[in-house]
Amino acid sequence: MPIPTTIAKGADRLQIGSNNMKLYRLLFDKINELYKNSPELHEHRDVTLELLKNKAEGKDPPPTQEKDDRPIVVVAVGHSRKGDSGATTWDGSTNEHRYNLQIATQLCELLEESELVKPVLLSNYGGKTYSQAIRWLSDKVNSLGTVALVVELHFNSAGNPKAKGSEFLFWHSSQKGAQFAQHFSQKMTDFFPTLVERGPKPIKSGQRGALFLRRLAPVCLLLEPFFGSSTSDWKIFKSTRGKSDLVRCYFEAIVESVL
Repeated sequence: MPIPTTIAKGADRLQIGSNNMKLYRLLFDKINELYKNSPELHEHRDVTLELLKNKAEGKDPPPTQEKDDRPIVVVAVGHSRKGDSGATTWDGSTNEHRYNLQIATQLCELLEESELVKPVLLSNYGGKTYSQAIRWLSDKVNSLGTVALVVELHFNSAGNPKAKGSEFLFWHSSQKGAQFAQHFSQKMTDFFPTLVERGPKPIKSGQRGALFLRRLAPVCLLLEPFFGSSTSDWKIFKSTRGKSDLVRCYFEAIVESVL
């Protein structure tokens, strides 16, 4: 509830001078009288009195904090719940959670440094089952207010070692999801021209990633940039250059999608 307008204007009218403290004491009594039967407004009362006192003493008011109106982007690390680390690479050197936590951390740092969007990194999901973990993630995202985009980081795996390439999953009826997924796919081609482009994948109920893509309110994408089971894909993304380029690719795709 806002501070009453009459008091706010009264605070504005105070000028520096010898009688200011007398006026402050008078207003102090009046304000306390006004608020005495409204304990829920005591916080506003204290703020008002502090402003009045500072004005009477000739002090500048504290600087107001600028509103952060950057689009919120959630970067979620797939397979983050306890006991679930996702697929492993063909050589057993890492798994989805460990690999993507590193990518997500660097991505969020880059997004924050850009000051173009407000990144939120979510990992270590709550819940013992997949559905509980997605419910936990949904609650976390909802608590942030209006979110422009949620991306969950993964990598693919298949029993067929010849399976390779990138794909980006979106909920089949989401127009923005389709648009964003197409942009991510194009960015992957720009950064990794030799990689097979499997393209955007519309997902319906019962298919892989459906619960994540359907349950969360904002636009959601499930990112599968390569197959960890492919020797050729993993050779690219295991390298320092491959990881760096992947972070930069995600950064540009996110910023260009939501701005």
